[in-house]
Amino acid sequence: MISNKYSTLISKLLISTKENRTHWQKTGRQNEYSTELSQFMITLSMVSSGTFSIGKERNSSYILTVINDEGENIDICEIRSSDPSCVMTSELFAEARRSYYQVDLVLDSLIDSL
Repeated sequence: MISNKYSTLISKLLISTKENRTHWQKTGRQNEYSTELSQFMITLSMVSSGTFSIGKERNSSYILTVINDEGENIDICEIRSSDPSCVMTSELFAEARRSYYQVDLVLDSLIDSL
């Protein structure tokens, strides 16, 4: 089970991402997104042992890494599929992905073209 501080961080990241206040970038790794907050970078990676389906990953766990301004990993948190915070983390991952790909803008453009 992850700590309350990580649970709070994930919750606040989810809210700020949904409110378009936090923007995510894709990293060089598959299924990993990052954002910069203050003097830190946060990466969120999905590790899936099941069939991939956008937003519906089976048996997925997530790795949240906090990196300082010198590029050092200062802490790593694994959120396993059995952890109560996994549902919220899965939602954050989906929102980070949507943020990077600007899904709402893409959908608006598609709708406007019809």
